[in-house]
Amino acid sequence: MKKYLYLLPLFLSSCSSMYIPSMTNAPLFTEKGDAQIETSLSTTSVQASAGYAFSHNFSALIAGNLSYGNICNYNDIFTKKNYESSNNSYLNIDLTNHGRYSHRYTEVAVGKYNLLHTNKLLLEAFIGGGYGRAVDDDFKNKYGLGFVQTDFGQRFSFLDWGTSCRIASSFHSYRGIDKNNDMFSSNFSLFHIEPMAFIRIGGDHFKFIHKIGISLPIKTAEYTNVTNIVDDSDYSRTTKLHLSVGVHYTF
Repeated sequence: MKKYLYLLPLFLSSCSSMYIPSMTNAPLFTEKGDAQIETSLSTTSVQASAGYAFSHNFSALIAGNLSYGNICNYNDIFTKKNYESSNNSYLNIDLTNHGRYSHRYTEVAVGKYNLLHTNKLLLEAFIGGGYGRAVDDDFKNKYGLGFVQTDFGQRFSFLDWGTSCRIASSFHSYRGIDKNNDMFSSNFSLFHIEPMAFIRIGGDHFKFIHKIGISLPIKTAEYTNVTNIVDDSDYSRTTKLHLSVGVHYTF
């Protein structure tokens, strides 16, 4: 059995990302005073968000994510990569090792809701910004993010569903190790198209929520230059797919 343990990283591995998008919050407000909070665990991080409709037309959102020790990276539970399939060696497991990677991100947004003026089909739009930081043994990255998003869906007593699309631009201050094992720094920007779909199931107030989101980066020349400089382009990659499950409460 031990000789097959070297295959586990193929199923568990997800290399460190300099950019992990926050799972988009789509509250689908209907009236002044609506408020909601949400927390979830995704394939990339722990997520939390909240929103409040402070007037008959406008609302505000806050959201963030945290990935400590890179919960999707096998470095969390395997202390070393010193395995060789050819001679049946295997990895040592140490559950006390939290790994080397961390990422955190926070954002705020304001927007207008109930743009269709109907309770059957809900449409809302937001504009916002955020700040993130990623740290690994081989790189450090700080970035600001600006975005616009639109949400569309329906709310019922036992079921909510919806979709969202976000267009974002991120501005990075990146430090890493190049192919010659020397430190270098680079400032660059990226554009992102980030669609998301969700379903909430439960009671009038408390629901379980499931989401799937995609982040499609549009690479700039400066970003391409960074991936050519580093020894392993995974150190400068962005997370493209994330799934989450959590709980949602509407006040």
